[in-house]
Amino acid sequence: AGSYDRRLSFWKISQTSDGTAMAKFERAFCAHEGIDDEVLAVCCNATTGSVFSGGNSGVVRKWPGRGGELAEATYEGHEDAVTCL
Repeated sequence: AGSYDRRLSFWKISQTSDGTAMAKFERAFCAHEGIDDEVLAVCCNATTGSVFSGGNSGVVRKWPGRGGELAEATYEGHEDAVTCL
């Protein structure tokens, strides 16, 4: 999950015995550096676990699976905020 405080949050989803989905907070970290660079878009690659985030700066960042705090790559060149991935 992304938020206006520039953080990425990671949740573990599990299923109870009656089939209800439960989410348990695992951790969060400040993913975007700029004071106005809220995390506006997040997606996850189900095969690799990589997470991608985008925000007001127009930069897309690729994070390693399991939510490592060092971006593996940045993709620049958008003219405006990244609001969808």
